[in-house]
Amino acid sequence: MYSASQHVVIDASPGEVFKVVGGFYTLSDWHPLCEDPPEGPIANEDGVLRRKNRIVGSDIDNIGDLVHSSLDPEDLHYVYEYRGGMFDSIGYRATIRCTPTNGGKSTVVLYHSVWVSEEDGGGQDAVNNFYRVGLDAAEELIEGSKND
Repeated sequence: MYSASQHVVIDASPGEVFKVVGGFYTLSDWHPLCEDPPEGPIANEDGVLRRKNRIVGSDIDNIGDLVHSSLDPEDLHYVYEYRGGMFDSIGYRATIRCTPTNGGKSTVVLYHSVWVSEEDGGGQDAVNNFYRVGLDAAEELIEGSKND
């Protein structure tokens, strides 16, 4: 079993932060390595929401499917699963959670996942890097908008 976990403290309330990072279809709005697939969001026959995951600069059209698992705007977190695609994983579940700190004036954003892989290293370094790039960009976006 592998896991990846990155966090950042953002100088903004949890509600403000979750408005930016808390949407299943908004990943490409704040994560510089993600782009929206041309076909947009997709709902399966069983009503499960999914989107194709595309990485900026990649010549691969579909890195894999991200499947919406749960969204809790009151508890300020959501969970998605990664299914199929080029990343060799089984049971990949990622959580993005916003937790207040500093009396609610700041927010700890945790991006965490677990999965099983037969690949050497399980892609752990790549996933940690993906999370780090995204969280750093979210921090810059949110804190930068407060200074405008």
